Amino acid sequence: MATTQSILAEAPLFSHLSEQAREVMTRSMRERTFAAGSDIVTEGESGIGFFVILEGTAAAVHEGEDGARATLGPGASFGEIALLDGGPRTATVRAMTDVRCSILTRWDFLATLRDQSDLAVELLSVLSRRIRELEQRISRLEAAGARG
Repeated sequence: MATTQSILAEAPLFSHLSEQAREVMTRSMRERTFAAGSDIVTEGESGIGFFVILEGTAAAVHEGEDGARATLGPGASFGEIALLDGGPRTATVRAMTDVRCSILTRWDFLATLRDQSDLAVELLSVLSRRIRELEQRISRLEAAGARG
């Protein structure tokens, strides 16, 4: 079974952080269980944080669409961007079975960054790298579109 820290190592926002930084984040997380059929997060509502599924299965759904966009099981994570901006959720994640999650709330995340300035700097580097990669992808797509 995957641990919260090993799952963080796979999440894009945390994957390039040091093991020590991921350990700090893991200590800030809390577990919660959601009953089958309940919504873990709801599309359109403010994002309160980042979720790691430890046990159970959930479905990411968009209201008004038939079927699930994705099925999430142990090891899956979602809500990284909510840590940064608290903006609205882009999908509802509904527990298909009882689901046990480890949750990093936005307020705990921000408090950790305030207390751990080295971690904040490390995270800024990760975000900068991701922005640079996205800009390169966009440039390549634009160049391909101009040619064809």
